[in-house]
Amino acid sequence: MPEVAAGYECGIGLSDFQDLKDGDIIETFDEKQIEIT
Repeated sequence: MPEVAAGYECGIGLSDFQDLKDGDIIETFDEKQIEIT
């Protein structure tokens, strides 16, 4: 899901990680390959 409107809730699934705590920060990024010209 790329975007959630204000006032709505959403969930996230994390595989192989069981130690998430209140206050933890989840940072995401996109990797893009750019052709050299």
